[in-house]
Parts: sequence; C-alpha cells; structure tokens
Amino acid sequence: MKKLFLIVLTISIFAYALYSTNTFKAFFLSDTFYQNICNATFNISQQGEEITLPLEYKYKAPHALFIAVPENHALQYLLKQDGRIRYEFISGDREIKSGQFTLTSKRNSVENTAYSAIIAMRFDLPLQESGENLKLRLKILEPVQKLEKYSGSIFCFVKPEEVYE
Repeated sequence: MKKLFLIVLTISIFAYALYSTNTFKAFFLSDTFYQNICNATFNISQQGEEITLPLEYKYKAPHALFIAVPENHALQYLLKQDGRIRYEFISGDREIKSGQFTLTSKRNSVENTAYSAIIAMRFDLPLQESGENLKLRLKILEPVQKLEKYSGSIFCFVKPEEVYE
C-alpha cells in the first residue's frame, strides 16, 4: 500500500510539474497561451506618434511586439524599413528599461487572411524590478515613410512568442 501511494504521489508531482511548464501550455493550451495581451493602433509612418501599452501578462515567458498592416501578403512593405522607434518599460512612474530599435533587420513575420505583421522587438516578462503596473511606451523618432499608404490602419500587438521557433 505504501508503495502504491509513493507511485501515485510521484506521478502526481510529475504531472503537476509538466502542466506548469510554458512548453506544455503552449502546446496543449495554445488558444489561451498565444492570446494578445494588448492591441493598439500605432501609426509608425507619423513623426512623433506615441502610445502606451499596458502589459498585463499571464505567463512568465518571452514576449514579442508585433507591428502589422491590415492586408495579407504585405510583408514587402514591412521588412527592412527605415525608421527608429524609442521604447520605455515603465512600472508606476519609474522607467525600468529603455532603448531604440529599427525595423531594418527584422525577419520574423506572420501572415494570415486579416493582416501581415513582423516582430519588432522581443523581451521577457516579467522584467526585473517591474511591479504589477507594467507599461510599454513607444514613440516614433523617425517615421517609416514607405508605410504612408497604411496611415491610420497600422497597429501593434504584444503576445507570448512562439516556443517552437
């Protein structure tokens, strides 16, 4: 009886440990794991455009910021573009991390029937020293001129990054 109890306990601990991993959740619960944690219109063809995104994440995992246009097969407009975007991670009124990025070397992309998107930036959540009220502020320093035809309909979203890339 004691041996059976130990076997059941060992299997239960193993099952719980497996269920707690991001890989398990990404594979078996992908509909909820890969949901966007925020969406916003973000006109990167407009000088000085600024937005602040609340980052209310569920999983401690790598996340990605995607920039998208509402047209499938439009990756030629998104890849290797000019322009610079400043980012700041803010917790409360305290800046935790900041920097700049461009879309010139971004190659990871997503296309579906509704939009085309590229990964603009990758980051791990939670960030060190971040509180519960974490936000990502983005500001266009140099606009992406080639996306003017999509002005007003360019958007961004943040979600956990694919585990099996």
